[in-house]
Amino acid sequence: MEELKQVVESLEVSDKSKKVYLSLVNRLGKFKFKFPLKKIEKESYVSEFLSQFPKESTRLDLLNLIIVIRTKKDLETKKLKELRSSIQKERVTNNVVTMKEKGKELETYESFNEHLDQAHESKQWTKYIVNYLWKTFSVRNEDVNVVIVKSMKEANANPDKNYLVIQGSKIKYIRNKYKTVKKYGKQSHIISDSNFVSAVKKHGEGELLKGSQIGNVLRKLMIRKMGEADVMKMMIDYYFDKGDTEAINKIADTRGTSIDTIKKFYNINAEEEIIREI
Repeated sequence: MEELKQVVESLEVSDKSKKVYLSLVNRLGKFKFKFPLKKIEKESYVSEFLSQFPKESTRLDLLNLIIVIRTKKDLETKKLKELRSSIQKERVTNNVVTMKEKGKELETYESFNEHLDQAHESKQWTKYIVNYLWKTFSVRNEDVNVVIVKSMKEANANPDKNYLVIQGSKIKYIRNKYKTVKKYGKQSHIISDSNFVSAVKKHGEGELLKGSQIGNVLRKLMIRKMGEADVMKMMIDYYFDKGDTEAINKIADTRGTSIDTIKKFYNINAEEEIIREI
């Protein structure tokens, strides 16, 4: 596997991507994958090797790495790309079934709001703020890792963090750091909801989430065990039933994702083969 690691190190990608690729190389090594760097492409061998991994996402990650390395070595990849397309179609089909089952477990929009109100009434400010942001903007975990400040001067001091800026009767939500920021750019939103404004003010200045493992912190703040992805699915379902395509498009914008991704991975109303237009 050392040769593969050397190829990865030579790729013109970010350090983060290299780290991911190297972990995949280690996985290939662990399962004794025989990489055909100098042989004619063996699609059947690759397909058989990948079949031991039940998750389509795992198969796609490993296959993408194989394609990347073969491309770097100027080796044929046509059959492997065809294999990748077939796995992608399989993932979409299986994901439709998974989403339909997931829809049965999700909290309803109305029930979620009741729990959100209860969090405010019981003065659970952090829980209220996190779940409000998840519901209103369909943001990811990283996006709710914010610092509460009282001035734009403080927010501008460190552009590598996300902020809730208290501005009188409003809150400015600034997202400098989130998964797709390079594609969608910095985002800011003005929130005038009185309950949210009061929750932020009563929480006070400083970091909203305290702890080195943000994921563990957020699990304790979930409403009915619903994380950010579940809350987004709930909102898509709610707007889908209302036929509110504008709201769904807004979710795509604020989250920083594509409508195609929403259709494939967050729409519990999706139909097999042809996913409804939203």
